[in-house]
Amino acid sequence: MTSTDTWPALSYPDYSGTLQTLHMYTQVTGKIRLALTPPQAQLAHAPLRLSADGFTTTPLWVGDGTMTAELDLVRHMARFLRSDGRRVEFDLGAPVADYYRDVRAALDELGVPVRINPEPQEVADPIPFDQDRQHREYEPEQANLIWQALIRIASVYDEYASGYWGKQTLPAWNWGGADLAISRFSGRPAQPPQGLPKIMAATLDAESVTHVFTPGNEASPAPGFMAMAFPPPAGIETARVSPEAAGWVQPPGMSEAFRLPYEAVRSTADPRATLLSFLRSTYEAAADLAGWDRELLEQRSPDLLRAA
Repeated sequence: MTSTDTWPALSYPDYSGTLQTLHMYTQVTGKIRLALTPPQAQLAHAPLRLSADGFTTTPLWVGDGTMTAELDLVRHMARFLRSDGRRVEFDLGAPVADYYRDVRAALDELGVPVRINPEPQEVADPIPFDQDRQHREYEPEQANLIWQALIRIASVYDEYASGYWGKQTLPAWNWGGADLAISRFSGRPAQPPQGLPKIMAATLDAESVTHVFTPGNEASPAPGFMAMAFPPPAGIETARVSPEAAGWVQPPGMSEAFRLPYEAVRSTADPRATLLSFLRSTYEAAADLAGWDRELLEQRSPDLLRAA
């Protein structure tokens, strides 16, 4: 089997409607996690995690037990589980307004008192969830295709995370911007730019290098990876990074960053190694130019941790 067989081909025009609906599904589900998780720096408590079959809130403490909300992109179901054995599930594929209604009903049935702001975040012309019948397209095969790409990318993120001794996030689905992200922090504070929305400002109060994958959107349809340093150190735009397909760009509505097309990864003989080289080289360029204490922050012998 070739590399292009194991990493799925992605085409935003083919799945744009499904992705937009799925984006709103994850916003509703993500807001449950946001409401029931104690706040953490840089909103680390907000994103969803990938699971063996889709997205999950991970266990959330409710009363004297836990609750987990899941989006199953293999069986295409929403699933809500209580630690006492109760569960509610229903099929995906309804308009967002109906999905939101069914989520509220599931939470009520399970006795989970949670308030969800029905206003979507980080999208143009937001439609409140309970009124949104515009986002209704859901093709199961396309939803699963997106998830298949995400789990492959997340596994590379995990490998990239190995050996970093400083603060970093786990691979996570940012349901606001619909991207899969991982961030490293130097340990130094930073000043967010003036005029940013509160949510975005909260993620930019520390010096960081962040990598994201987006399956595409209306402004930038081509799926791809981005590497962003904040604050951007002088000279970063001319730094040499790998692979050769990576370049310095300014996507619509975003800060300047290195970008690597997804197809430039998928089509190589070793997509994992190609993506890993992008993650590592862009981090190293940013960290060196910004004067990070890499000797302190990086563990040189991560294999020792496998001994147990």
